[in-house]
Parts: sequence; C-alpha cells; structure tokens
Amino acid sequence: MQPSNGGINRRSAVLTGIAVAVASFAVYLQTAFRTITWWDNSEYSLAAITFGIAHPPGSLITTILGWIVTKLPLGIPNVFKLNLLAGAVAAVTAGLLCLIVWGLFQRTNSTKNVRPGKLSTVAVLTGVAIGGLTFSFSETVWLYAIKFTPYIFTACLTAVILWALLRWWEHADEEGAFRWLFLVTLLFGLDFSVHRTNLLMLPGLFLWILLRRPRTLTSLRTWISGVFGLVIGLSFHLLLIPLAARSPFPNVGDPSSWSRFWDYITLKQYGGGWLVNLLPRKAPFFKAQVMDYLNIFSANFFSLDGKISLLGLLPAVAGLFGLLILWRRNWRLALGLTVFFLFASLGAVFYFNIPADFFRSFDRHYLPSFVIFSVWIAYGIGCVLLILLKLSQRHGWTVFGVAALLLVALPGSQLVKNFRQVDGSDNYFTYDFGKNLLNTLPPDAIVFTNGDNDTWPPWYLQIAEGYRPDVTVINLPLFNTSWFVSQVMARDPDIPLALSKEELAGLCLRPWSDTTIVVPVEGDHETFQLSAEVAIPDSVRFQIPPTVRESYLRVQDWLVIQIITNNAWKRPICFSTTVYRHNQIGLHRYLRLEGLAWRLMPVSSPPLNRELLRRNLFERYAYRGYADCGVLIGDETRGMGFNLLSAWFHLAQAEMEGDNEVECRQVKERMLSFLPPDRLEPLPSQLREAIDKLCE
Repeated sequence: MQPSNGGINRRSAVLTGIAVAVASFAVYLQTAFRTITWWDNSEYSLAAITFGIAHPPGSLITTILGWIVTKLPLGIPNVFKLNLLAGAVAAVTAGLLCLIVWGLFQRTNSTKNVRPGKLSTVAVLTGVAIGGLTFSFSETVWLYAIKFTPYIFTACLTAVILWALLRWWEHADEEGAFRWLFLVTLLFGLDFSVHRTNLLMLPGLFLWILLRRPRTLTSLRTWISGVFGLVIGLSFHLLLIPLAARSPFPNVGDPSSWSRFWDYITLKQYGGGWLVNLLPRKAPFFKAQVMDYLNIFSANFFSLDGKISLLGLLPAVAGLFGLLILWRRNWRLALGLTVFFLFASLGAVFYFNIPADFFRSFDRHYLPSFVIFSVWIAYGIGCVLLILLKLSQRHGWTVFGVAALLLVALPGSQLVKNFRQVDGSDNYFTYDFGKNLLNTLPPDAIVFTNGDNDTWPPWYLQIAEGYRPDVTVINLPLFNTSWFVSQVMARDPDIPLALSKEELAGLCLRPWSDTTIVVPVEGDHETFQLSAEVAIPDSVRFQIPPTVRESYLRVQDWLVIQIITNNAWKRPICFSTTVYRHNQIGLHRYLRLEGLAWRLMPVSSPPLNRELLRRNLFERYAYRGYADCGVLIGDETRGMGFNLLSAWFHLAQAEMEGDNEVECRQVKERMLSFLPPDRLEPLPSQLREAIDKLCE
C-alpha cells in the first residue's frame, strides 16, 4: 500500500538515485584505467572496437554497447571510452539500487508516516543514498567499474531483474501482471548474452511467484508469456552467427555456422556440457570454495582492515539488520530475496566448482549476490535512521546526530580504504608490457605466447592501434584448436604453415617418441645478430621429446615444429619469456634472451647479444609505475616485473662475466631505479641475495 504522497516521494527517490549515480561516476571517472589492463579487459576492448567475438560465452550485449560507444566523438582514446562505459553502467546500477530500496520501503508499508518535507523523508532517502554509495565504493564493484569487462553489466542486469520482480510483486493481482513476468524472463534470457551468472537465480522465480500469488502458475497465459520472453532473450545470442561470418578479429571459436555456434554456446573449448560439472568437487566445498566467496564478501562488506576498522564491519551489520526488519514486515518478500541471494552466492560457488589453489579468484561471479545484499544494506540503514529519528524526537538529538554521522561516513570509509587498491588512472603496466614485448622482436617475427596476459595486450596494440603489424603473435594453447590455426593462416598469408581443410579438421594428439628434427641453416652472422666468433653450422638437429604421457605430441607442439621446418630461418622465431619451459618442446638450449622474448638460434647455448639486450632494456622499454609508490602493483604486474628483472639480471651478469664491472654496476643501478625490488615483494630470498651480490 502506497501513501497518498507516493508520487512526490518517488520523484525524490529518483532524484536521490540520480545523485548517487552522478557521485559514483565522478569517482569512477577519476580512477578509471586510461588504457588496457590485465585479463579480460584487453580482449573485450578489442572485441568492442572491431565488433569481434570474445571468448565464450561471448558477452554479446557488452560488445555491442562497447562498439556503439567507440563511435562517439568524445575526443579520448577508444579504450578509455570503454572503461568509462563500465563506470557509467556501475553508476546506473547504484542509482537503480536506490529506486529498488525505496520501492521496498513502500511495499512493506515502512513509509506510511513519511511526509514530503519532513525529516522522515530525508532520513529514508539518506539511508538509501548511503546504501547506494556503499555499494558503489565496495571493492569488487569498484574494481570492475573502472575497466571494460562484462561483469559490471552482469551486476546491472541483476538490479534490473530485481526491479522487474518487485514491480510484478506490486501488480501481481492485476489483469496485466503477466507482462512483468514476460519482462523478467526476457531479462533472464538476455543474461545469456551478458555472462550467464544471473541465470543461476532463475529457479528462484518459481518460489517468488508461489510466495506472492501461487495461482499465477496455473495460468496458461503466464506460462506462454514467460516462455516467450525467455526464448526471445536467448535468441539474441543468434546474432553471433552473422557477426562471426564477417571474419572479424577477434573471432574466438568462429561461431559462424550452426555446429560451431553450438560448440561456442556449450563451451566446448573449455570442456563442453555448458560446464555443468558439479561433482566431484574440485576442492573442499566449505574449506576452499565457500571460503573463496566469504573472503571476497568480507573484503567488500565485513572488513577489519584499515584505520577505521569499525566502519568496515557496518555494511554487513546493516545488511543483516535490513534483512531482519524486512522479514518482520513482510516475511514472504524477505524469503523470496533470500532465496535469490542463496542462488547467486552458494549457487555460484556450487556451479563454478573452483579448483583448489586456483590462480584467480572468482570475485566477478559473485557480483549478483552483492547487489542483493546491498539492497538489504540500504534498507537497513534507512530503517536505522527512521528508528533514530523517532527516538531523537523523544530523547534529544545527540544520539541521532552521532549515529547519523557514523552512517554517513560509511561510504566515505569505503572510498578511503579502497581508493589505492583499485585506482587505475596511472596504471599503464599492461599497455607497456604489450609494447615492450613487441619492441623486443625483430622485423617480421613470429612470437609464441602462453596465455591471456601475454597475448591480448600485443594483439590489442596491433589491431586497435596499428602498432607492429609485421609481427605474428601466436597463442600456444589456442594453437590446439582448428579455428584458431585457420585464422592465423588467413591473417598472415606468409606464415610458414600450409594445411588443407582436411588436415585442419583432423588436428589431434600425435603418437610421438624422442625424435630428431634436422633443419638446414640459411643465413649469416648478420641475420642472427651473432658475433663473428660464433660458428654457424650447416644444419641444426633439434631433439623433440613427447609432451603428453611420454607417448604423444600436442597439436601446438606439432604445429610449432612445422613452422620451424617450413620457415627455413626466413623469419625470426621467438618465444615470450612468459612461455613455460615445457612449452618450448626441448628448444630451450637454442634460445637467446633478448628482453621479454627468447629468439631461436641455429647454435646451442647462444651467447647473449649484450648490445641488443642493452638497447631493448635501456631505450625501447617503458617502466611506468614500477618505481611509483602511488601505483599499486598486483600479482599479474609483479609477475611481469619478474620477467623484466630477469632480463636486467642476465645483462648485468653477462657484463660481469666479460670483466666489465663498470658496465655491470651501471646496469644494476638502472635496474634498481626502474624496478625497485621492494616494489616486487615478495621476492624469493635467493633472488634478493643474488641482486645484492650482483657485480661483486
């Protein structure tokens, strides 16, 4: 039941939501990455700029919206536009959350005594605003609000779904209520084109209906509209087929045919079966998987870190209090939201089945549950302010003033605590790594990479910015898939690899034993940048061992061999320093370090080209942020810093071995100025000791 002045108060709630969104976006604008960053951001930014296809499940809506934004004449780089789009979506989510909470106050009759212009109106709207800003400045939300990925779009869709569910709850007894259920199922279907995480909440829809109006489920019109909405939403993903048929880059999985489309949406590349792999558990459910969720939840809403630790506890306390009050006022509504929360939290933990000691947290997949919990936070704070307002009218204003200031300071404490943790405005590590890697490579090089973080940054620079298009970057894990091999051959007609359609379709593990590959050498000392003292043989014998169960060779390994033998030394062949030894298929004895890449040489244990390595490290590389204590260094950046440090260390050692102590100390001095070891902690004790003794 709404108060008679509900229209006026709703306008006030809308203005509050807008104010929260504007304040949130102002902070996101200040802290957004100005360029690409690690993991998915480089890939999705490139996909949006080229209207390409990112890895499954694709996040088609994210790509389309991003592509539209890149066409806006804003006078800033496209990648910055995309990162600001993420901030705008997060800000809209926070504003929408305010409207959802105000709707809860109305639907639970909590605003029956609220009058326009009265302090009670201000109290409720202040609580709503505090809750919205607490959500905005929570660590995980803020982290994904400043870089372009699908995950903040998932959170926004969660908020829209909650809003639509509450609208149906309000109008469930009316003739046209089925339209709201159509919208709800449409949104669930569209989530298939965002990142599918919200689909975990879909079973909760049935309980939601049973709690409010059970006979709705006996209506044929309800079922038809619900199924129709879900099908329309799911059908949006069919746009992948014509988009992939354009052969854009990226075109991961190439879902341009019905069979490839099916492989794409069922996640065949990652094991297939829609990744429904619930049992056996890949790690202890409670000790590892649930704890991963609880650790991320605590970092956002129940943190004892920071100077004002008490404020770090208040979001969780406010959320639980809000749920308690909601339960007392409307237990059905509270139960329905609780079920959605459990599907979004424990359901996500159960579905994703994270392995033990996984290299990356699944924080992004927990965002829907954080949206729901933030609704309770804002509701709880609003209720607390109303209670304090009533008490203050009877017993004085001191307690109300102190408590109100404490609650108002809550989002401020979140902002202070998380600012340095997430600020990406001066973070250029990923961009510089991609450029440093490309700058390492000689003209027309072929370079093999290992994963997302060493592949997408150079691809982004090549495609989006036209930097070093002469280089061919080949991701080794993707080289096991026929679609990627086909795209490599299509993008680079000069690649020394010629496979027929039949051979592409038949790529698989090959029986293999220790085999010697003989490759004739073509080229002179200048070709390989070797000193005249090094004898270049007429041919090289590479010993290639099996790479799978001591009996087989992976597709990627066999293709690397084909490229090496067919290339006949015409193009330089390199491996990024991020490629593990076992992916170098026994070639490590013929690799020469040139910075962030090893180059294949026709001689065993090739001597370091100190002049070349020095030029790369001193002149061609950028090290922005490593020596700046105001820029946070994360695990991924630290790992790339170790690669840089290793190259400097090898150069210094080579200078010392050549009795060039002065040059060694010069290299060490520059290394320590560019890459202070204290900024790369934790350093292995042996490495720190070796750095200390360098040049002695």
